[in-house]
Amino acid sequence: HAFDQLYPESVSGIKTKYLYCSRRAFKYALLRNEHDVIGLSDLWFSVTSLKNFLKVRFNLELAEIPAKTMKKFGYTEHTVIHRMSGRDKLFGFMREIAPIILKKAALSREVYLDYLKSEGFCDDETYRSIAIVDIGYGASMQLNFMKLLGIDNLAGFYLVTRNIHATRQRFNAAILEGYLVDMDEYSCPTLAHPINAY
Repeated sequence: HAFDQLYPESVSGIKTKYLYCSRRAFKYALLRNEHDVIGLSDLWFSVTSLKNFLKVRFNLELAEIPAKTMKKFGYTEHTVIHRMSGRDKLFGFMREIAPIILKKAALSREVYLDYLKSEGFCDDETYRSIAIVDIGYGASMQLNFMKLLGIDNLAGFYLVTRNIHATRQRFNAAILEGYLVDMDEYSCPTLAHPINAY
């Protein structure tokens, strides 16, 4: 825990707690409607099997999909897909199986929210007195927590933050700050922090 080394509770008065989370778990738990399913389906991927695509993106096994649905779209356990070809067909298939995905996603969301509650993370008072601390720079975890909990005022502190206008816009008034450098001009070699070389 780098943060604990820099700001020990005995000196700073700041308590820290490690939370288990991952981008994949969040993306899945945040699926709430058909539009979300299509959005996650449309994220970039190269050539892959339908079986792998469903398992990795949606925690879904081919066996959970009705045989008549597979037959309707001409898919089998050996089907290979590519984002740039057969996209409309894939999206039609995903719309058809969205209810199965959303049912599982709702359960995943409930389980993760229960976990957060058990860690004392889910009440209005908590949101005003805590912050996400992450070694990353894109602030995706902070944004995912805000989406999952339906809040807009969760603070986030990072090793580095990058000067990406679109990222800042998504956070409204929420605090988003970097430790080594804030708003790093990572795309400009003469202005970028040396950490970008690693």
